[in-house]
Amino acid sequence: MSDSGRLEDPNPDASASSSNTTTTTTSEEERLVKNAQCAKKELEAYYKKQNEILDHYKQDSEQIEATRRTRIRLRSSTAVSGDSSAESDVENQQEALRRASTISMKSSKDSLLLRHEDAQNEELKLAKAAARLANITLLVNLVLMIAKIVASYLSGSMSIISSMVDSVVDLTSGAVLSISSRMIRKRDPYQYPRGRTRVEPLSLILISVIMGMASVQLIISSVTRIHDAAADGQKDEINVSWPTIGIMGSTIAVKLTLFFVCQKYKSNSSIKVLSLDHRNDCISITMALACAWLAYYYGAKPGESNTGVSLLGLCPSTGCDLYYLDPTGAIIVSFYILYTWIRTGYAHFVMLSGKSARPELINRIIHQCIEHDPRITHIDTVYVYHYGTKFLVE
Repeated sequence: MSDSGRLEDPNPDASASSSNTTTTTTSEEERLVKNAQCAKKELEAYYKKQNEILDHYKQDSEQIEATRRTRIRLRSSTAVSGDSSAESDVENQQEALRRASTISMKSSKDSLLLRHEDAQNEELKLAKAAARLANITLLVNLVLMIAKIVASYLSGSMSIISSMVDSVVDLTSGAVLSISSRMIRKRDPYQYPRGRTRVEPLSLILISVIMGMASVQLIISSVTRIHDAAADGQKDEINVSWPTIGIMGSTIAVKLTLFFVCQKYKSNSSIKVLSLDHRNDCISITMALACAWLAYYYGAKPGESNTGVSLLGLCPSTGCDLYYLDPTGAIIVSFYILYTWIRTGYAHFVMLSGKSARPELINRIIHQCIEHDPRITHIDTVYVYHYGTKFLVE
């Protein structure tokens, strides 16, 4: 007890040491828990990847077995359609039917084949749905592009013009892909003995260059508009009237509807791409409309003093001139378009350069080669690399 009558710790150094020890122990336990959680996540990711590899092996085996069964059926139908009076044809038909019946008697294989046939039917339905949605998207993009041209003319907004350029990008890419697909399907073994599968990546690289230049030009125009307004006070008039809002709002509603429709078939890779495209369009159009609307209603008009308004408590003394939101929104949308097409062009450039396939795909091919025949004991070298949009295996 001290002179003032208060109780004091007889050993303050020991108490401080105990407190430090407790803190150190707690931090050590937290570190161990975090390490254990990280190790658990890595282990879960590893086993998830292994399960995906096994699923791919199973799907490949089922597909090969189904192809073999289809060939047997074709041989059987060919034998039936031949001369039934010829003894050799009858023997071939009986042999084909016997092999077909032998396969069908194996219940395990038969169940796998039935499941594969169901999967093929489902894939066929998804492919038809993807084709319909692609055609609908192409038509919708054409209509929306015309509507955005009208909205751009009425408003004079750089943000809406950038959204219109985005629609031109979508429409042009869809048309070029459609044309390139037709060119690829029309094979000419004399002029193009290895096919024309490289037409698609070449066309997309060309589009990437053109759209990248258009985006850069739009960025330059937006920066020029900001400079003229800030330095010289020259502001281009923006008129985001109700017709413009109605056009852009309808565009957002249509794109959002298509996004939800595509979500029902998102297991298909093509439809998944369409779904992402519709979602990104909704975001970019909404941002463009918001920037244009705020710049029109809350920005200083041409000829007025550059004072602006107070919005949500921002700049309460002098006010904020939101006129600059319009070219700023155009710059953001243009940078997004530029980034998207640079990434697309680079991806297809890699395909043309003959880059090797992913290790997972190479392992799947090696697995099927080993399992093809028991006499195959090992494989020396396997090359799998891009040949256009597809792969070439050596």
